[in-house]
Amino acid sequence: MGYKYLKIEISRFLKINLLIIIIFLFLHLISVISDYYIDEIIGFPSNRIFYLFDLDKERNFPTAYAGIMIFFSSIILFILGKISKKRKDKFKFYFLSSIFFFLGWDELFLIHETLGLPVRSALKTSGYFHHAWILPYGVIVILLAFIFARFILSFPKNIRNQIFIAGFVYIFGELILEAFSGNLVSLNWPNGRPDFWSYTIFSTLEEILGLIGILIFNFALLKLLKLNLKKKEISIILKE
Repeated sequence: MGYKYLKIEISRFLKINLLIIIIFLFLHLISVISDYYIDEIIGFPSNRIFYLFDLDKERNFPTAYAGIMIFFSSIILFILGKISKKRKDKFKFYFLSSIFFFLGWDELFLIHETLGLPVRSALKTSGYFHHAWILPYGVIVILLAFIFARFILSFPKNIRNQIFIAGFVYIFGELILEAFSGNLVSLNWPNGRPDFWSYTIFSTLEEILGLIGILIFNFALLKLLKLNLKKKEISIILKE
């Protein structure tokens, strides 16, 4: 039986996915602006067309892409755990892999949105905590930061810095800006709509920063994997 090799060029991976994010941003802006201004045209299938590319919506092309990228993080972390020689490092990589596996499912199936409803009801949250899921997720992020900070600091300097940048960008987008967009919604809740341009700016930045954060993270993980494998390039063996 012969074998084929799937080669992953890290720099090319970064460039291709950055281009994908730019394309999603372009299609998103066309979608939300067009949907807003032609909403009054009777019979125009805006909901069916524009929903597919709206970064602020769920279960569409951008959401599928985000979920795939997070699952990719989980796979790389699992491989890093598999090849790690230190038992403690293996456990940490596997644990991180399981977290990102959960986040991938969360992205695709809206677990955080489902959790937010009972949290908002129980705590009577509003304003910046209108999207109440950011409270439990924020606490979890802080705990994980304390647990894994020393582990990440043990990585090579450039990889370590890229992971910290990725974490900051992702959390700033997905939690901090989510709070600001939630506040805009809360001010008009439940009968009104937030100002279109203000909400569009916050929600767009939120989603784009989330995608950029996970891309930088995957880029850093691939560099770490390449370093640990001690090879010039990463190859995956595929059976014919």
